[in-house]
Parts: sequence; C-alpha cells; structure tokens
Amino acid sequence: TATLTGEALKAQWTKKVTLTIQAKIKDNVTDAQLIAKYGTTNVPNEANISIDGKGKPTNKVEVTPPPSEDEPVKKVNASTDTAKLSERGETFTYTVEQLIPANAVNATFEDTLENVLEIVGEPTVDAAGAEVKVDGQKVTATLTGEALKAQWTKKVTLTIQAKIKADEA
Repeated sequence: TATLTGEALKAQWTKKVTLTIQAKIKDNVTDAQLIAKYGTTNVPNEANISIDGKGKPTNKVEVTPPPSEDEPVKKVNASTDTAKLSERGETFTYTVEQLIPANAVNATFEDTLENVLEIVGEPTVDAAGAEVKVDGQKVTATLTGEALKAQWTKKVTLTIQAKIKADEA
C-alpha cells in the first residue's frame, strides 16, 4: 500500500504517480499449483486506486512463467507449439524432455503418434541404459536402476523422427 496525504499529495496534483513493485513467483510454486488456483499457469494481478474515498480497479495484467523444469515439455522441430513443413514427405523431429528428480525409482516416457504419421528410424533417449520400444504408433522409453540413478537431477530427452505417411500425403 502506498498512501499520499497532505503536502505530499498536494505536490502531485495534476501529475502522474507511478507505483512500482518488483515481484517474482515463489521458488516452491509448481505449474500444477498455479493451474489448480487460476485454471492456467498465468498469474493475474490488478491494483486498486482510491482518491478521495472513491476506489477504482486498474486493468488486469498477467505474468506467464516459463514451464517449470519439473514439468515435461514436448517440442516439434525445437518449437513448443507447431512446425511448418516445406513438403508433405519432410521428416520432422519430436522431442519429449523431463527433468529426472533425485531418488526417482523409475521413469517412463510414452508418446503415441497419430495414425497419419510414420516413425522414421529408431527413436532414441539421451541416457545410457534406457530401453526404447516401438509398438505400432506408440513409443515407450523406460529408465530404471543404475541407468535412472545416473540421470538424477538431469534433463532426459526422448527423440522421435517422423513424417506424414506417403498414402496420407
């Protein structure tokens, strides 16, 4: 709260007054908590101004944090939303990233591609000892035991190359 009264208020008559607040999202707040509270990861805020006892709210603004590292992120050609292909038969790359927490006992990455897509080559995981299986359109990568322990507190990425099937083009 900032309050101007008396001479301090008189000195600001007909002038613009700006209140600046530096803030940050608390370190221990997760995306899941933000979604539970706001229905999105965007954090809304608005102020209230009261002059001569008459209050008025400001416009609402939102802060959108980057995805937290404990949340999985899927990308296509390094973008988190879309990839524009030059031609229908062009190969593109999906990546699924996850930070592995310390003391994790098992980690499974699953991605099921739409039926109009075909997997190109063998999907990979950037962690030694990971087991990768392809069953039709479903790719599953599993890390357990020492292979998983070696990845504690590290980001692990499943990479799948795909393209639109020729008979769908």
